[in-house]
Amino acid sequence: VMATAFVLWLFLDICLAKDKWQERLKEYCPYLISGVVLIVLFLLLSFGDVREMDGNRILWSRGFTNLKYQFLVLLPIQFLAFLMMTTAAVWRLIVVIKNKSLFNLSEKNKISLLLLILSGGFWVSYALYNCSLPRYSAFIVFPMYIFIALNTSIKNKYLIAVLPLILLTTGIINISGRYYLHLQSNRLRSGEYLERSREFLNDLWENQAACKLLETEYFDRPIVAKWPFMQMLTMPGMGYVTKALPKIYAACPTVTYAKIKIYDPKIKMPDNTLYIFAFNSLDAWSKFGPSLFPKRNKRYKIILKNQIKDGWFIIYEKEPEP
Repeated sequence: VMATAFVLWLFLDICLAKDKWQERLKEYCPYLISGVVLIVLFLLLSFGDVREMDGNRILWSRGFTNLKYQFLVLLPIQFLAFLMMTTAAVWRLIVVIKNKSLFNLSEKNKISLLLLILSGGFWVSYALYNCSLPRYSAFIVFPMYIFIALNTSIKNKYLIAVLPLILLTTGIINISGRYYLHLQSNRLRSGEYLERSREFLNDLWENQAACKLLETEYFDRPIVAKWPFMQMLTMPGMGYVTKALPKIYAACPTVTYAKIKIYDPKIKMPDNTLYIFAFNSLDAWSKFGPSLFPKRNKRYKIILKNQIKDGWFIIYEKEPEP
């Protein structure tokens, strides 16, 4: 990130030089080469063979679509801050162009421009990556707010106070995601996406109650599950159970730290087998094993069912076929 910011800084300064751009290019050439080499090495080491990256690969064509979803649905507070930052950035860039050299700027303007490059680069990469989570944005929150603070120092002190109050008020009102836009159906019970607010706590509490029920009343029953319920039921250290349940079947890639059998839908399971389904990203991902969503043409006995907004969590048992 710093190498990219450094290269952009020098490149912008060369562009601002106008008639003297060749002199500055010659002066900066060793630094530009060093920066570009670092960037290329980072990309090669980070991404490697894109054929091995599958669903987590960089998708350039879907970048802007992803950014729209990430901002409006997952990160609306950061979106509001980003609008403030963009407005201030336009004014700051006008000042930069008038100075004709980045190295003649004041320390405040230099820091502002570096923060702008850092924040802009982060959001572009955040949009291009196909598996960006709300928690990743914690990295850029403080740089964004520092930029806003540095570039809203105007004579009207009351107006300055209004900007942070807008962000704070919006954040407090939506602390539980009350007015946030609807998540995609396959993410309604995905903790990694519910972390956009305190919504994830409701999901966590419901999962704890479900695991406690399975441990106390269905300890010896075969249970078919996917991540993360497979870990919840076999790792007491996570706090969901006090003792690992012994008959867990994985309907997805299994783990090595617990005795878990592989679930094969073609093989008949015992009649008392329980199945766990939730509207989360891992159940919807077809390459992560078969979905455990109850089929419409089958009969089931519901053991537990809870709902958070439109996101269902179900523990069910298949009724024996006649």
